[in-house]
Amino acid sequence: IDDPFNSNYMSVSVVSKDKSKAFLLTYQRLYSANYEAHRVKMQGLDPDKRYFIRELGIEVGGSTIMNVGIVVNFPKGDFNTIKYHFDQI
Repeated sequence: IDDPFNSNYMSVSVVSKDKSKAFLLTYQRLYSANYEAHRVKMQGLDPDKRYFIRELGIEVGGSTIMNVGIVVNFPKGDFNTIKYHFDQI
């Protein structure tokens, strides 16, 4: 999703064949005190279904995740990785 050769971020997602589960791994190489919030737009989800994001404790529509994205708040420091699990509701 994010190309580490052209940005400070790397994001990879895996979606099950039936689109009922997904996993997102996103990585920030270097921290900046004045950084902008990073938004990740996943692909391959069912746009008509809702997903529960375990780590955030929220429900979001597949269409929203793919078109608006998820704002990732990395902790302070370099070389941070965050993972998210998506379960279809």
